[in-house]
Amino acid sequence: MRVGGGGVQTSPRTSTKESNNNRDHHHTISPTSFDKTKPREIPTIVQFYRSKWFLLISTTLITIWMVWWLFALSEVVLHSAKYPKRPSPKPAYRGKSEVPAIEVDCPVSTEPHISRLAQNVTIRPATVAYSIALHHRFDHFLYWMNEMYEPQHFYMIHVDAKSTEAFWQLINEYADQFPNVVVSQDRYYVVYYGWTVLWTHIQNFKKIIQMNETRDYFINMAGMDMPIKTRREINYFLGEHMGKSFLYEHCSWPSYRQWWGTWAWVELSTRVTQVNENNRIVPPALDLRWGQHYVILHRDVVEWMFKSISIIHFLGWLQNTKSPDEMFYATMLFNSPFNTAERLYRYNNFKYATWDTCCSGSVLSEGHPCVLGVCDLPKLEGLNHMWVTKINDEIDANLAPNIANILQKRTTIEDTTRKVRRIPLFDGQVLDPPHIEF
Repeated sequence: MRVGGGGVQTSPRTSTKESNNNRDHHHTISPTSFDKTKPREIPTIVQFYRSKWFLLISTTLITIWMVWWLFALSEVVLHSAKYPKRPSPKPAYRGKSEVPAIEVDCPVSTEPHISRLAQNVTIRPATVAYSIALHHRFDHFLYWMNEMYEPQHFYMIHVDAKSTEAFWQLINEYADQFPNVVVSQDRYYVVYYGWTVLWTHIQNFKKIIQMNETRDYFINMAGMDMPIKTRREINYFLGEHMGKSFLYEHCSWPSYRQWWGTWAWVELSTRVTQVNENNRIVPPALDLRWGQHYVILHRDVVEWMFKSISIIHFLGWLQNTKSPDEMFYATMLFNSPFNTAERLYRYNNFKYATWDTCCSGSVLSEGHPCVLGVCDLPKLEGLNHMWVTKINDEIDANLAPNIANILQKRTTIEDTTRKVRRIPLFDGQVLDPPHIEF
């Protein structure tokens, strides 16, 4: 029977007796639920699952999925065969690890020696354009400028974007007193090991040229440096070797440093982070070299550097590398037309830094040079260098004032007699660790 709006009606297929029995119940039961002759209605979704279209679509999707995984697996196998897995680039620094070293050809040459004073007074003393990167410690900056300032030189200062507003104002007020001291208005947030360490000095060099303030030499400096030779000694040494550039190139370095260039790195906040391992292709026609990032560049080199298309492209490539400053200067000079014995000395930049033990026993963080103290003065006295780096008054407040005092006495003698009476950096007594007066 069927249930309609007018009550219960007897289906032609249902007997009269069955209809009467159904009327006696208080509820109605559809006889179709018991009808074995009528086919069951299958839901549409079930019909789709049983259709040939579902089988075709599912087979196609599974085939595509399997092909994709086979392709991905083949890429992994091929990449592993071409680029074997390498250890993590986090060993100790400066030859203290078991990481294989990369060797390059370093011909033997005689190191120029810093004379007490040029004997040939006809030599013209060199003029210098200094690029100075500062972060803090205004007092130490004053020590440096008091010993290095001369009116014939030029000084371009970059103040880190991390610096306080008070420090920024102090540097600008100081620079306003001198026509040859300029503070760059472009401030970068400098990250150690990052691109900005190199870029700040490159921008300073470029500004010096644009301002037509080119000098004989371009030298990059940091806020923790200090001279250990007088201005006259430095000027006459560069004048004696006029035309020659100086850097410290590594003849051997841990192999992980090459990965620093072929991997992709970015500056994130206060550190440099590896993005991926994509084996970046080194710019063609360039032979990579590594060295310290402090250099003494003759003006011919700097002017050529900004005109060389290959070097400009190399600078762009270095933007996603780790420690690009250690690669740039050594690579640029090695691939330049000035890579001759007469125009380049590759094994001393005349700025002393040590990654070995020093008497202060202080290292600011992994990879930084050791912070020097007054007890290092006997060692500094015998160095064939013009500057030292990593002087921190928070570690040893006496070192910079002691060096400045001795250099001022030497300068007074030079100015009056035009001769050098070598006043030692120390008086021969045994020096105690930092914070001890002597």
